[in-house]
Amino acid sequence: MPVITAGSVDDPYCAQGFSTAQDRFWQMEVFRRLPAGELAEVFGPAALKNDQEFRRLRISRLAERSART
Repeated sequence: MPVITAGSVDDPYCAQGFSTAQDRFWQMEVFRRLPAGELAEVFGPAALKNDQEFRRLRISRLAERSART
């Protein structure tokens, strides 16, 4: 849990936004890797079966096609 020390009224808002953005970046990176079948690059062999299934189903290609329409 992040601890925020503030020197002014505006400081905690800035620090809270920064802290939240760090967590959000991690979530966005995982959600990008999941359909591409690239989780094993980060999580190791435990994610390999999941990656193989997503690549077999071509989820990434389907998502790209859907985003274009």
